[in-house]
Amino acid sequence: MAEEADKEVSLTSGDEKAPAIAYGETGYTGLVTLGGQVWEECSHELRWPRAYKTFKLMSTDDAIAPALEFVEGKVAEATWSVKIPKGAPKEREAELKAQQKFLTEVMEDMRHSWNHAIKGAATFNRYGFSVLEMVFRFRNKKYGSKYNDGLVGIEALSARSQGTIVKWYWKDKGREIAGFDQRVIIPTEGNLVSYDGWEIMQQTVDRSTTVKYIPMKKCLHFRHNPQNDSPSGTSPLVSAWQPWKMKTAYQESEAIGVAQDNNAFKILFLPPEYLVEDRDPDRAASFEMYTRMMERAHQAKQSGFILPMLVDNEGNKMFDFEIKNISGTKSYDVNAIINRYVRAIQVALFADVLSLGGGSGGSYSLAESKVSIIDMAVKSRLNEIKDQLNHKLVKTLFEQNGWSTDVMPYFDFDLPNSESLESVGKYLQQTAATGLIPLVPEVVNFVLARVGIDYRVPDDTPPEKLREMMTNFTSESGGGMKSGLNGSNGDGTGSSGDPNTANQGSK
Repeated sequence: MAEEADKEVSLTSGDEKAPAIAYGETGYTGLVTLGGQVWEECSHELRWPRAYKTFKLMSTDDAIAPALEFVEGKVAEATWSVKIPKGAPKEREAELKAQQKFLTEVMEDMRHSWNHAIKGAATFNRYGFSVLEMVFRFRNKKYGSKYNDGLVGIEALSARSQGTIVKWYWKDKGREIAGFDQRVIIPTEGNLVSYDGWEIMQQTVDRSTTVKYIPMKKCLHFRHNPQNDSPSGTSPLVSAWQPWKMKTAYQESEAIGVAQDNNAFKILFLPPEYLVEDRDPDRAASFEMYTRMMERAHQAKQSGFILPMLVDNEGNKMFDFEIKNISGTKSYDVNAIINRYVRAIQVALFADVLSLGGGSGGSYSLAESKVSIIDMAVKSRLNEIKDQLNHKLVKTLFEQNGWSTDVMPYFDFDLPNSESLESVGKYLQQTAATGLIPLVPEVVNFVLARVGIDYRVPDDTPPEKLREMMTNFTSESGGGMKSGLNGSNGDGTGSSGDPNTANQGSK
């Protein structure tokens, strides 16, 4: 039976008549568009192109900026390499290795760094989408390439600002994005500036506005959560928008309250005849003057008042000025409300670990679990970048060079592990003590790389040689597992079990 299961069976079309069914797509994504714009969002502040200004303003907030930089910084920490898919045909091994080397060279043969392109792509983390235009060139030194083989390479992966994209185009009756219009202000040849040291001596401003149509086949299009296949995706800032507005409003309220507490509340007493609507022109002019005086005093632009010394028949002043000090506790804590919205913003952006240790604090185990959630969000962003690189960039390069696209090398990333060395050490110690990890060069090199040691054991090192290279330290962390634990079936090796990190080793 096993031999029969291993046999390869080639499937062909059968003789049975298939039931009638319509091939191809029948329905639509349901995306609501009007005039090349997406109208999915209910709030006009979150609808493109206005959303660009909203997200850009939000990105300057003291709670949002660190959260965005935190996630995007971890995306930039990833290291990229080119790999050959497993199970590739043996007869194409040499060809695939040459193509792997070609793609590795592409990463280093652009007019900007590879990391610069990754950072440009990662801006979809704040705007919901990002577009990089693929700029091709022949790999000749006269065109600026490091190589001279005449193959088609990449000169640049140039970012196209989200704020300059003004219109989207679709094809296949709205089922596929065809391209977009980009409106930019470009300087012309008449734009001249001359300098004398640090001083600008002359400047002739001559600019023109242009709209360029860019087809999507020339672009890498990165999107976050593209609901209904929206070309603008869904920015993570959308979920942080409401708490950000509330936080901003309470901060302004707090600032006004502090200003009023510091400046106090000013009262100016005037005779009734200055306040009636049918007052004479002189009193009306005096009233306007006193109003301006109060405004300047509130703005701290006036240090004092000069008032007429007039008294009524009973000796009371007709003109008087009084300052009321506003003091006393409020029925609510504005600072606590603001901090609540800050935490809501950080949770929405997968960066609430930034608040651990401040205010209410947080445990070490909680921080580890939060880091795991952040790594999940970061890997989601990196997988979106990886998919576009492999499905668009690699395929387009292979097509331009006339190569087969059935099996291709692919870009992959390696994200630095956020787990502590202590937790990794516990895992390795416990699994090695119970015989679950083989002593082979791959395992040893993994441990060396994890702890940051550059040395690597040769891949052909035999197990006997590896044992000689070890420090002869053996762990007893798994001793209690060999014959059973106390309180269970079998004989335990210790009175209270092995404490893992404090276990004693033997030589």
